[in-house]
Amino acid sequence: MADQEKSLTWIIIVVMAGIATFGWGFLAGSYEGAHTAKVSEMSEEDRMELDGRPPRSVRAVAVVAFFANGVRQLPKLPEVISWHMSHRIWLPILIVVLEVGALIGGFAMKKLEKSLKQPGRRLQ
Repeated sequence: MADQEKSLTWIIIVVMAGIATFGWGFLAGSYEGAHTAKVSEMSEEDRMELDGRPPRSVRAVAVVAFFANGVRQLPKLPEVISWHMSHRIWLPILIVVLEVGALIGGFAMKKLEKSLKQPGRRLQ
């Protein structure tokens, strides 16, 4: 069982990659939303198409659209970041704070793991 456990470093890397992936998705979505037509500006047919899906498929389509938009916006990475730095600075700051928090938490857990593995050391 111990051989199949993932190392703490691997887990922290995966958590940080997840934060980066979702952070980029939110950055890309925010940028895309600011640069596309609003629902009030859509044609009647487009609005009817949005309303015609059952809730479960809407959620699935939304998740796919979130990740597809993130991939689609990758070539515009410098534009997306510079736009957020001048219009919505809080979002990149939030992502950086979460990444730093995960890194600091990882170091704290590594320190705890090391102290618990020392022979003769007991929790008090």
